[in-house]
Amino acid sequence: MMHSSENQNQMVSPPVRRGFFRAFVEDWSVTIIVIGLMAIVLFWVIGVVPVSGRSMLPLVESYQEQNNYVITLRNAEYDRGDVIIIEHADKLLIKRVIALEGDTVSFGARMEDGRIVYYTLVNGVAIDEDYILEPMVVWHDSYLTPIVLGEGEVYVMGDNRNQSGDSRDYGVMKTEDYQGKVVLVLNRSGWIWL
Repeated sequence: MMHSSENQNQMVSPPVRRGFFRAFVEDWSVTIIVIGLMAIVLFWVIGVVPVSGRSMLPLVESYQEQNNYVITLRNAEYDRGDVIIIEHADKLLIKRVIALEGDTVSFGARMEDGRIVYYTLVNGVAIDEDYILEPMVVWHDSYLTPIVLGEGEVYVMGDNRNQSGDSRDYGVMKTEDYQGKVVLVLNRSGWIWL
């Protein structure tokens, strides 16, 4: 059997030995870079926000002294119907976007099962709110006058309309107070992608 001269001239070099410190730095530097990038993503792109209370039932379950958590995308664009985190009076609120700048919000009333039920109109059209816990039966003075949203304003309400402090109570919110769009709700019974 003949061997080519190329195969005969090839030599295998012995493994290079690294010192302990150099090996540690080389092996861990990638891990440290990955952890650093993940921290940047978590701080600037994704938010984990504890939420409690009854204002977003049934989407966010309510427990006495236990928070649920939501995952948000900071700086993500939002639209009517999206759930967002917004800051008001130094508190973070989780609410659903009802109307955006330039929209007009008003309320109508009808009789349903022998009681007066209120419903929401945006730009004169009743919105489909299949996500609310129950029909609105609690009166708010804000129902009297249509509200026209100006530049940089957003109108928000909780899904549990009868037990939510929101734009009906506090007025319109400022878009500069927006903290993130909710993309995942982590409840005690499981999780919900939005």
